[in-house]
Order: sequence, then structure tokens, then C-alpha cells
Amino acid sequence: MNPMHLRDTLDRKAMAALALLVLAIFLIGIAMSLPWWIRSNSTGQTQTWYLTSGCNDGRCVSYQGFAPLQSMFGLTNTLVVAGLALSLATLATYVVSLFRPSVAAALIAEGIVGALAMMAAPVYLFFALPGTVSLYSPFDVVGSFFGSCSPPGSGCTSAESWGGGGGWFISIAAIVVFVSATTIAFFVLRRLQQNP
Repeated sequence: MNPMHLRDTLDRKAMAALALLVLAIFLIGIAMSLPWWIRSNSTGQTQTWYLTSGCNDGRCVSYQGFAPLQSMFGLTNTLVVAGLALSLATLATYVVSLFRPSVAAALIAEGIVGALAMMAAPVYLFFALPGTVSLYSPFDVVGSFFGSCSPPGSGCTSAESWGGGGGWFISIAAIVVFVSATTIAFFVLRRLQQNP
């Protein structure tokens, strides 16, 4: 390949798509390491729920033995891992496509499926979590993904609040970045195909 052609190929939009794909992968990794749901009360007790374990004031346990939680967080984790794998595949396809535009069609398929997997994770958890955690007696007051309650008469023994954790919010940001990166990459590659 001619070095001048390579320099022209890697223009600002191409570099922006590359940077956004890397950022999306980074955000997905961060989302996987942060809690996806948090519940705290006025006595200072905090429970954090990660994709693979739940923690109560720093003491963490796996969801094994808690079939509904293991199933719900297991599916959420699977969707996030699939999104991560497809975002890595999208990045690899994009880099290869910069030099061989004929393989660019795979980028759209990987990008769409990866974005759908990433979108499904926080949406699924948003709807599945309230019903799942309410199966356990201290959580029977939880009727929505975000909420709070105060005694007396509410079923709470102290004022409580709950809602999405950092991982849940960052996963949504990762979706936006991933979709943006895939869209920009698609247009960059389409331009390359039209002007070889």
C-alpha cells in the first residue's frame, strides 16, 4: 500500500471512529467492574450488586445458591460479555477494513449485534431486578429499579433508597459511544469503498 494512501485513509473521521471504539471497549470494561445496583439505608448500611456477586458493607458473596439472582445477573453478565466481545471484533474488523475495505460489511453486523447485546443488559436488569429481589424477605419492599421507602407503615425498618449503580449508568454511556463509533466507522469505510 502506498504510504500517501495510508495517510489519506487515516483522516480525522477515521481516527475518531478508532478512538471511539477503543473508548467504548474501555467503558464496557469499567461497567463490568462496578456495581449495577445499590441499596442503602439511613443506618449507613450499603449493599452493592455486581454482575457476579453481591456485597453487604464490603463483605461479598457469589450469587451461587441464590438461583433467581444467579440467573438474572448471569444473563446480564452474558449480554455484557457478548457486547464486549463484539466490540473487540468490531475494532479488529475496522482496523482490517481500513486496509481491505471489502470486509467492511462485517463491521455493521458486529456493531449492530454488539450494540443490541449491550442495550439489552441494562434494560433487562431494569425490568427483571425488582421482581427478582422482592423474592427475598428484606427486599420485599422493592417495587421498582429506582426507589425509596421510609418507616412507619412502608415495610422498611429505616429510611432506604435504591437504584442503578455506576456500572449500570456507564453501560448506557458505553452503548452511546459504541453506536456512535460504529456509525462513524461505517461512513468512513463506505467512503473508502467509493474512493479506493
